[in-house]
Amino acid sequence: MNAQMELDPAVIEEIKSGNTVTAIKLLRESKKIGLKEAKEIIELYNAGNHNEAEEALYAAPRRYADPAMTELPPEVIDELKRGNKLKAIKVFRSQRRIGLKEAKEMIDSWYDENSGNFPSSATARTVDGSAARGFDADSGSRAKSGSGLTIGIIVLIVAAFLVYSLAG
Repeated sequence: MNAQMELDPAVIEEIKSGNTVTAIKLLRESKKIGLKEAKEIIELYNAGNHNEAEEALYAAPRRYADPAMTELPPEVIDELKRGNKLKAIKVFRSQRRIGLKEAKEMIDSWYDENSGNFPSSATARTVDGSAARGFDADSGSRAKSGSGLTIGIIVLIVAAFLVYSLAG
């Protein structure tokens, strides 16, 4: 088995010492994999499934240090320009085989640097392409909804009216 598919001796030592969290951290750093994948690999190894753990390590998506791998493909940029941030993350993850956290961080970084290039009327979209409810395209986040406050005021007015009509 090549070195990319083998668990580092330091990781194995941490597993044997019962330091699961440290083993996961070391594995993530050394093999550039996500938290979920590292946790699953450590659990497999702990259960005595050493070959399965190494196979899972080989199949795990990698975070890339190579700048060429962090550049956003045109399809992803197109989705961002249309306001489809969630779909952009999904496409980027599938193309680069990286974890959700890494993809979101890269897309957020690109989005922050280029947000001035989007029309202010852009509507954010969900993965299926439908408009995201309560999404503020300018900030890239959910807008505060005032409907709860409106309902509260209406209830208060109705209650005051009922008290007034019953008292008078």
